[in-house]
Amino acid sequence: MLFPNKQEYAEGGTKFGGEALTVRIDIELLKKLIEQPDSLAKAADSPGFKLYWLSLGRDHNQAIAELQGQNARIAALAQEDANGKSILGTLGRISGASIEQQVVRHLPAGITANATVEFVPGGDLALAAEGNLVAVNFFAFEQRNNKLFVGDFPLLSFLANRIHQLCTAKLALPLFEAGGAFENFLCRMLREGSATLFFTLPVSGPVFSLWQQSEKRREEEVQLLRRSLHAQDRNSALVRELEFSLSLPGSAALAARYPLGAWMCQVIEGAFGRDHLVALLQRPQDFVADFEQARTKFGLPEKYSLAAPR
Repeated sequence: MLFPNKQEYAEGGTKFGGEALTVRIDIELLKKLIEQPDSLAKAADSPGFKLYWLSLGRDHNQAIAELQGQNARIAALAQEDANGKSILGTLGRISGASIEQQVVRHLPAGITANATVEFVPGGDLALAAEGNLVAVNFFAFEQRNNKLFVGDFPLLSFLANRIHQLCTAKLALPLFEAGGAFENFLCRMLREGSATLFFTLPVSGPVFSLWQQSEKRREEEVQLLRRSLHAQDRNSALVRELEFSLSLPGSAALAARYPLGAWMCQVIEGAFGRDHLVALLQRPQDFVADFEQARTKFGLPEKYSLAAPR
């Protein structure tokens, strides 16, 4: 379970608000595959391996067949570069506590959570996440000096983003159960937008270029969202249009899917402070209203208003 009883983590984890967050980093499968190249079939015993490949629609046998011939690629993860650095060595120095410290500062009080990050041999997908498990494809890593990256994102920031989303999923559950597709879309914009703002705001590279393009369309995107908010029929087709128009594709979606959502979170934080934005994660139904109040306080022009046309 993502949110077990707090007693299960009484001895560890990072404390906040009387509760605990625990992040476990698991590199055992990678180490086993490097030490025993013929042990690939046993990878199916790994929960992360199962989650990752099932998310791609492959069963155990299909996954193993797809990974045949990857022994050299796996072994290369332990090879040191000219500076004496290897991906395996860098992963071995990653601390769950450092991720806990990043995430815990950006969560409302009252959450007890644990998460396991497991590194698995994968395909085209960078990661799969469900419940309390994050399965990360170790073939997706790139080492730059002393840091590992997944696309444009530093691995630690990338993991903090995803674990924050797992934690806030519970906060959004009542709205998800009671609301429709449109309300759930707005909730995703808040949850993913805030996680992007906290951990993975693009500053360079291809994803940053996509964000700059989105910024040039901001007025148009706000108008689309405003029309959708006040449409008489906010059906699934409308939500699909919003997803197509307001979300970024490909690797950008890994940790920076909604530029407009992150900007709305940034406006709220700028007007009322980060504590206010963090608390808003407990009441996602107020996202639009809080943005509108923040926009007014900031003095942003009416063209960015989400209020109903007068």
